[in-house]
Amino acid sequence: ESKLSRSPRSVNPLRNTCFLYLHADYLYYRRMGSKERVTAQIANYLKEVNKLYGSVNFEGIRHINFQVKDMLIESEYNEANPLHIPFISIEKLLQLYSKRNWSNYCLSYLLTDRDFSGDLGVAWRGDLGKENSSLQQLIRTVT
Repeated sequence: ESKLSRSPRSVNPLRNTCFLYLHADYLYYRRMGSKERVTAQIANYLKEVNKLYGSVNFEGIRHINFQVKDMLIESEYNEANPLHIPFISIEKLLQLYSKRNWSNYCLSYLLTDRDFSGDLGVAWRGDLGKENSSLQQLIRTVT
């Protein structure tokens, strides 16, 4: 009796990868103290998120991975930058941040050290692009 053997299927890791844009503003930088500490904190966030999402099965969608595609760390206040307005509402900050075209990314995050009276964070739900088809299905399934 001969054994039939099959080689394992090749998996495209990019199919389940969410590419991120991370923007640490000058207030977050000031709180952390250096670009190295900001980068280390972001690496910790990603490690924990990938540990969580990498082990969960979302109706057949597995091994979801998050990777930083681009990152901006602002180390100084810039009066000309509308995101640097000292006393800005959470709604206005989100509106200003969402004006940029984020279509090259699965998710974009603005890290700041502002107090918004108990709000831990806000999210703007944008359009899904053509990339990350498995992630798009996951978002449709979960929401």
